[in-house]
Amino acid sequence: MCQCAAKTDASIEVASFVQTMEAGVCVPAALKGNISSAKLLTSDVIHLQIKLSQPMEFDAGQFVMVQVPGVAGFRGWSMVNYQREAESLEFIVKKKPGGGISEWLFNSQCTGVEVEVFGPLGHATFYPGLSKNILCIAGGSGIAGMISILSRAAQDDYFRQYRGDVFFGVQTLKDAFFLDEFSRLRAQCGDKLNVTIALSKEDPPASALSDYPHLKFDTGYVHDVAGRHMQGSYQNVRAYLAGPPPMVDATVRILLQARLTTDNICYDKFS
Repeated sequence: MCQCAAKTDASIEVASFVQTMEAGVCVPAALKGNISSAKLLTSDVIHLQIKLSQPMEFDAGQFVMVQVPGVAGFRGWSMVNYQREAESLEFIVKKKPGGGISEWLFNSQCTGVEVEVFGPLGHATFYPGLSKNILCIAGGSGIAGMISILSRAAQDDYFRQYRGDVFFGVQTLKDAFFLDEFSRLRAQCGDKLNVTIALSKEDPPASALSDYPHLKFDTGYVHDVAGRHMQGSYQNVRAYLAGPPPMVDATVRILLQARLTTDNICYDKFS
């Protein structure tokens, strides 16, 4: 349904009972926005900031659908930032060869362009009342929603009582980004927050350890690295996953084998 729109009145049949919407739930809406900033983080990852026509309420871990002029269809992007009454939204977008919207973003002057925004959407959300340890496993641009979750947790001093384990997978160190942000969060939140960068195509260079002493580095696919580091540490854990579908599927298998229940494995499927 995130890729279609009803042109007439419609009746919708659902398979089970629909709960009444709780008070305080963020309701999706169609908004206008302008791309106020576009900055390359790596050769194939861009950081965007969209200034909204009016503030949006959203929960940490949610995403919106964005449509840019001249490109058919909407794209789902997770917010990097977290503010309850956000006037701007931040995203990271990975370049895909032949991808309509990424070709537009990387090959044109997009700053100042008006876009359509619909949201917030998604149920892989974090609330400070969760009262569980947090496990975040993400590959590439999937780290966006995890930064939002960690930002809210840090704002509420969540890691004073609960543990956080973050695993961020990229191919090589030059493909990594947000390492300064992770270092800042680690320094702010203390020893109960652990951040591990998984490099799938190289061993961690010695410079990584000296440049980012608050972070850990390992070699392998991010789901395998997380599986090794988390052995015996799944008690009272809520897991958040994001990234390429094969990575998410492989991670789900590892978590189920570790006997993490399905209600504690959270991710949104969208493209």
